[in-house]
Amino acid sequence: MYNARIITDAGKEFQFGYEYGTIFDISPLSGNDITLGTSQGFQQIGVTVENQSIGGIYRTIRGTILNKQTAKKMLSFLPAFTTGRLFVNNSRFCEIVINKTPELLFLKNGKITFSMRVFCASPYWSNSASNSFTISSFKKAFSFPVIYDSHRFAIQSETAFINCYNNGDVASPLICEFTSDTDVTNYGVINVRTLQELRFDDTLHSGEKTKVFYENGRIKATKEDENGNVMGFLGYLSDSSNLFNILPGDNIIKATAETNEKYLRALVSFRPAFMGVVL
Repeated sequence: MYNARIITDAGKEFQFGYEYGTIFDISPLSGNDITLGTSQGFQQIGVTVENQSIGGIYRTIRGTILNKQTAKKMLSFLPAFTTGRLFVNNSRFCEIVINKTPELLFLKNGKITFSMRVFCASPYWSNSASNSFTISSFKKAFSFPVIYDSHRFAIQSETAFINCYNNGDVASPLICEFTSDTDVTNYGVINVRTLQELRFDDTLHSGEKTKVFYENGRIKATKEDENGNVMGFLGYLSDSSNLFNILPGDNIIKATAETNEKYLRALVSFRPAFMGVVL
């Protein structure tokens, strides 16, 4: 037996499980349909696989409701046009859109059964906790008590790169934030093994923060000034940028800039993604 919950973008939370008034099942918890693009030449026996792709997935939640209060709450919290996240055992989640609102069936023996369906644009399950890595050439060394005749405010690192290890099954979209203590031009990060890079054609000033991330499956970028004002910044992303995912396993990432590279700080974070949930 396992627990699950839906947290909607409207801020409501519905819990599944015996202690919350339901006996339920979610299907499927794993498994993906792969769409194959094929071609066949003249007199060819069989076909040639030209490409492969994985789309979204529908998941059905069904079971028994143990009391009318839970039934009322389910209908109230999960109406049409609901979006949010479906969590399983608080360790994995998927982004969802309600595809079929809860259908309740009142049986003669007094039991209430239900069935609903959600659509997940990504077929994978993401880790509830993010992995975060800070890439910087300087390590802060300021502390109290201060001894001014020998104190060091920062230490320059020999290597300004880090292994952003991904223990997931598949590539995961990254979130990358850039800050600096002085002006930095044409800055970004690079995977030193694959040579994939992410770069902004821009000057980053002290107190500013540039961020690139995914939202609803689309790449977004913003820049925040020292007063907290945020503007769209996707147009400043270099056309050569192709580092938007963290691959499974080792990812040796280095922060880069044309000027003042040693002052650039990059925060890389991602949620490992898995093919399914093992209960």
